Amino acid sequence: SREKESKGWSKRNMPEPPPLADTISEASLPRVCRIIDGLIKAMEPMGCSLAQDLTFMVRGERVTFSVSEAKDEIEHVLTKEENLLMLKYVEEKRRYPSTPTPTIRKHDHLYNGRLTFAIHNQKYFRNGKAYVLEDRLGDIMVQFYEVAEVVRREREAREEAERKRLEEQRKKEERIKLYNQEVALTKALINAAKDFDLACKIRAYVSATEASGEADEVVAKGVDWAKKKADWLDPTVAKRDELLGEREHGKDEKEKQRNEGYWS
Repeated sequence: SREKESKGWSKRNMPEPPPLADTISEASLPRVCRIIDGLIKAMEPMGCSLAQDLTFMVRGERVTFSVSEAKDEIEHVLTKEENLLMLKYVEEKRRYPSTPTPTIRKHDHLYNGRLTFAIHNQKYFRNGKAYVLEDRLGDIMVQFYEVAEVVRREREAREEAERKRLEEQRKKEERIKLYNQEVALTKALINAAKDFDLACKIRAYVSATEASGEADEVVAKGVDWAKKKADWLDPTVAKRDELLGEREHGKDEKEKQRNEGYWS
């Protein structure tokens, strides 16, 4: 019957339904296969091929296509089970007026054999009154080549956009890197300048002490020690201290204190 032929696939027991099972009826599958086979035979000599995911490779570009089948809306005829359900409902309604009405669809949508062949969701070929798809294979093939050019331009535009995005990202990361380097160098310069300033202050203090004329043996020994500490603090001298080691002039005061802390 027409209803049986126009229903969709019974996929309940199918581990892997056919690729077009959601868009065409089982009855139309052989016809669709013949259409696709005709395209393969016409296009393969020109270097085209059909991929496993049902896309055509045309001039190195992957061109998608789809096949769908239209449906007619008809009044739903109750099945045997639905008739029994309605009889049960009528009986229960007499005893229990609040019994809800069973939900049964009013219409069925049956495949009608009218096919639509779409290329890249841009070009459509439909069965018409004057022709069927089989008569348009040449036109469909031409459209595959034209759409392949569109796909190529779209791909190149995406690649160019991605190239620009990556280049901009690289420049941004480079700017961040240079900025952070500049910040670090500036901080190191400021920290070294603080050490230099402190060393100059110690030397000035030592000179004032020596000029006071009170440089006895203890003070003289202290002055010598202070001069050595000034040389240790001064980044232009950077003398290594016997106990404290080398002064890391570029680090801030907290880091210096942590690195020069007491031994426990």
